[in-house]
Amino acid sequence: MRETRAHTAAGEIFAALSHAGFLQGHLLAPFKRQGTGAAAGSSWQYAGNNGVPPLFSRIAEASLAELLDRAQRRSSPQVTRTPAGLYFFALPLGGAPPPWCLACGGVRDARLDLLRVEELAVSLGEDPLRLLEELEALPVATFGSVAELAGRTFALVRLLSGHDLVPAQGPEGDELLRLVLELSSELDRAATRDDVIALLAESLGILFDLQGVATILPAEGGPGWQVCPAWGAEFTPFALQDQGARHCLGGQGTVRLPVHDLAGFLPSYAGNSGICVPLLEGDATLGALLLVGERLRGNDLLMQELLIGRAAARIAGVQRERQQAEQVERAERLVQIFTELTLVEGMEELCRNVLERGAKLVGARSGSLMLLDRQKEFLTIAAVKGMHPMLARRFTVKLGSGIAGQVALTGQPVLVNDIVNDERFTIGHRSRFKTGSLISLPLSCRDETVGVLNLADRADQTPFGNDDLELLTRLATHAAGLLLRMKSHEGVRLLERLSITDPLTELYNRRFLERRMDEELSRSVRNGLRLSVMMLDLDNFKLYNDLCGHPAGDLALRKVAQLLQRSVREMDVVTRYGGEEFCILLPDTPNVDAHFVAERIRYAIEHELFAGEEGLPSSTLTISIGIATYPDNGATAADLISTADVALYQAKAEGRNRIVSSLDLPTASRFRIVAPATQQTH
Repeated sequence: MRETRAHTAAGEIFAALSHAGFLQGHLLAPFKRQGTGAAAGSSWQYAGNNGVPPLFSRIAEASLAELLDRAQRRSSPQVTRTPAGLYFFALPLGGAPPPWCLACGGVRDARLDLLRVEELAVSLGEDPLRLLEELEALPVATFGSVAELAGRTFALVRLLSGHDLVPAQGPEGDELLRLVLELSSELDRAATRDDVIALLAESLGILFDLQGVATILPAEGGPGWQVCPAWGAEFTPFALQDQGARHCLGGQGTVRLPVHDLAGFLPSYAGNSGICVPLLEGDATLGALLLVGERLRGNDLLMQELLIGRAAARIAGVQRERQQAEQVERAERLVQIFTELTLVEGMEELCRNVLERGAKLVGARSGSLMLLDRQKEFLTIAAVKGMHPMLARRFTVKLGSGIAGQVALTGQPVLVNDIVNDERFTIGHRSRFKTGSLISLPLSCRDETVGVLNLADRADQTPFGNDDLELLTRLATHAAGLLLRMKSHEGVRLLERLSITDPLTELYNRRFLERRMDEELSRSVRNGLRLSVMMLDLDNFKLYNDLCGHPAGDLALRKVAQLLQRSVREMDVVTRYGGEEFCILLPDTPNVDAHFVAERIRYAIEHELFAGEEGLPSSTLTISIGIATYPDNGATAADLISTADVALYQAKAEGRNRIVSSLDLPTASRFRIVAPATQQTH
């Protein structure tokens, strides 16, 4: 087994190193000599899978070959500082010929040599200022800290190669390493973060005979960190104070916790010491593990860090997988939302649906959808969430004023993480912002802005992010197109409605009557149905107008229109024929049934109170009605209207306030007269 470990492939060692927590944030690159020779001066070839990192190929190429030669020749880690001020180290990876070496970089000295940086930029054909900005973004280190890192890395390489294994209590050192490597692979198969933590904590506790393992992970549903038991201990999870978080997660790598420090974190382990190992993935700190126990020798710590680094990589992978799954789910939901919004009818309903679906998409508890007025001067709330609609109606925003006004003016979205402290706005703290984060997006399509979508107060109290902004931007663009189309359609419908509607009574007009009569006659002919037509005229209305004035006359006409609509079925068509004359179509209605409807109308108007009607000869405003029916009284619209009009004239001649039906036409020689129970002569 020991001999097998001594010949571990350099590529496998490099793969294991890439998960070591203390190397996270550094650039690692494996190199091997071309051919089988090991002579100094022979060229080195990059042996990685993803292409040589630009930092090595562009900036450190001149220094790299000499550094790799030195590390391979001396069989030990070697550190160098480039003329520009960058630090690199190299060390032999071992294995069978050809020789392999590991190069590591990605940090710089506190003071860069500006002249050398400029010379380097000129040699590369790049902008010196841009190169300087790139180098200044690298973390700062010292020669000593890089040398220490190189030493730790070399120790881990020797451990993975089968050197320096120290027998432990229980299994032999090589058996322990084998288990660590196997468990590292097992961690890659864990499905969730909790699965990773459970396997990691159990493995560390059993393999290294620890007294307990605890985790420091992001608090659920909010900022900060939470300490939770993971293995070998039971205690109530608690929030980690800022000082403790800085101590354990401050970026200084593994932290040793003396007895008094550990007691501050875990009182149940008072009297013990331990270490805190961060869970690092690149530059991100995912959390940390608190390991409690006395058996913490050098090789143990290296293997623990190897396991923890592999776990951190898997946790980051799980998070990426979850984020990708969420993105796919969001995209599918977005497509479904697009489909549902397309089926919505009416501007008010569309605005409400856009707001509700947008809020659900990103978990917002409050928000509003605002529309620009026709003059494009003010925004008004068309839909609201988290506020009573009656209160929302009083809010108007001038274009260019406040966050929503600025968004509408510029057409650019705004993402705010802390509304109180954001220097872009002087809005200050308002109680309606339960969290500090909000998103405001323009509802724009084809360079035309129709309104603004505002969302705030995420349910989990976390701030909105760029993913939310991107998702909502897609929704806002689609919604804007629908809103513009809805406005256009509603404008067309309004014009059409105005063209067929009487503006005073809001009944259909004569133009609509002619079109509808043709349709109903065709249907009656096709299905063998009866169709009755009523012509109605208010009695003595000209006198009423003269006595009471035109405003009272208009009011009386509107009231009569309402009475007519209430007296018939929804399928019947009530129209204003002209002046004080009305016409009603009664589809699928024989003559006898039309009489019942007509009497209901006559009675309702006779007993309705109209202002000033006492001055009329009859002391009340009444109506006369003539009825004609298809096919008895004609086969065309003109025949029916003419016959009903003749019947109406007969009702007027008979004394008004009555119903006359013309029967047995086209001769029009017989009329059936229906008078009210109490005859009145006007």
